[in-house]
Amino acid sequence: MTNPNFKATGQGSQQAFNDIVNNVTNNYNYVQKKLPSYLSQVIFHLDKSIGVNVEFKYPDRKLYEIEEKIKYNSVKKYKDIISEWGIYGAVIDDIYETLDNEKPNSKEKFLLNINLIYKNILGEYVKLNQSLSKANILENCSDDIIDSVLQKLESNFYKSAINGNLHVEDIQLCLTVIVCKAFIDCKILEVPV
Repeated sequence: MTNPNFKATGQGSQQAFNDIVNNVTNNYNYVQKKLPSYLSQVIFHLDKSIGVNVEFKYPDRKLYEIEEKIKYNSVKKYKDIISEWGIYGAVIDDIYETLDNEKPNSKEKFLLNINLIYKNILGEYVKLNQSLSKANILENCSDDIIDSVLQKLESNFYKSAINGNLHVEDIQLCLTVIVCKAFIDCKILEVPV
């Protein structure tokens, strides 16, 4: 690639220009344009509610079903976190409704995206452990899978257009609540059979 408007002179100057252009073009992180995301919108709405007294209720699931799902998936590390932070489920449902009113189907797209992240992560575990059944993988790796979903969501959040001032702690709490709700709504891990 040569540029007729590039007027530098000297041996290798055109090559230097080409190297710079190729480096910028090939280095996505360098030129990455941050895009809006439902995740950042959910986090910004949710941040306003964390720490506020919230009535304990599960809008779509009964507590024993959640406990059964925790047991079925052999969740250990996140067991208490899901039970404790699940109280924000109704708050998240309200946020999803707000997003849906602003842009129809955004709730469904957001939840499908979380489920897709989970399925991709689970697929990697299945690929690496082909001799094990999915049930065995979940029994041994459910907490690691939840960790991976959290990490992917965090990465996606930082890659998105962020239009607010949140602290790292706020983001971590919000992501934990989102993942707990996604678990309760059966978007992460498996429904007991």
